[in-house]
Amino acid sequence: MQTISFSFITENIVFAGCSVENFIWNYGSKRHILLDIFSNISMPFYKFGDILFLEKIDNAVWGKFIQKRFRDTGKEISKKDAETVAGLVENHSYYVQQ
Repeated sequence: MQTISFSFITENIVFAGCSVENFIWNYGSKRHILLDIFSNISMPFYKFGDILFLEKIDNAVWGKFIQKRFRDTGKEISKKDAETVAGLVENHSYYVQQ
C-alpha cells in the first residue's frame, strides 16, 4: 500500500499524516479550529497526525523572496525596503505575498 504525506498548514502549525491525496488548508487566524480538529476526541481527525509548531519566516528570508518576485517582473527593490515590507505586515505569509 502506497501512502502519500500531506500537510495542513496555518500561520505557525503544520499537521503531518498519511493519505491518498495532498491537502493544504489555510485557516488563517482560525488556529483554534484546526487544533480542535486534531486534538478533540470527538472530531474525525483526532490523533490522525503529528502537530508541529513552526516559527515565523524571518525578515531576511522574506526580503530575498520579495526581491526575487520584483526581479521576476522587471522591477527592483532594495534589500532594506523588501525586509521593511515584510516587517510592516509582521511576516504574515498571506500579506507578504500580496
